[in-house]
Amino acid sequence: MPKLQQHIVARAIEVLLKGCKEVKKNSAPCIDEMRRKIDADIGSESWCAQFVFSVLLDAWKSAGNNGRLPLQTTSSTRNMIAEARSKGMTTKSPQVGDVFYRYRENGGHVGIIIGYSDDKSEYYTVEGNVNNRVGAFRIERTAILNGANGYDFISSSQWQVVREFSGTIPRIIPKKRSGDFSISGTLKTYASNPIVLILLVGIGVWSYKKFA
Repeated sequence: MPKLQQHIVARAIEVLLKGCKEVKKNSAPCIDEMRRKIDADIGSESWCAQFVFSVLLDAWKSAGNNGRLPLQTTSSTRNMIAEARSKGMTTKSPQVGDVFYRYRENGGHVGIIIGYSDDKSEYYTVEGNVNNRVGAFRIERTAILNGANGYDFISSSQWQVVREFSGTIPRIIPKKRSGDFSISGTLKTYASNPIVLILLVGIGVWSYKKFA
């Protein structure tokens, strides 16, 4: 996993484990916090792009970077993918930590790839604004690589990293399209710290039971 993607996956999973669910349509304190973080208006619009950009921004700062992201933050998935394409940041060979974009007639949808199944037939993702929450999901790898359903991908593999990730990232196993998940060991340990692992797994089990 490229260096910045480690920060991205760790942050996406951290948000997932904390739990974020709408209290009314497209609105909750955790969602408003995402909007404030990226200077988006506090409103009732769809928030999948706001989730992704809030994760990217946190990962960018965690990697020791100052200033703005290489992409302009926006609430529009179409603007996001259009800018990424114009800057040569898209790829047809997605890696863990990349952002996926799925075309829809009325807009689009984005999320973050956090892993894949043991047989590599499915990608595992963390997404906002699906089933009214931040959840973990699965996408068939063949559908992605064949370009079905208008998929495209934003890669941050060339973005600057000042500080490498240090810690343990739990391995999330999504339960089909429900948004629920389980934890199965770790993706990888960076500067292994068993105390961090215990805390993460403990938080994950508590969050899963509370929000499932």
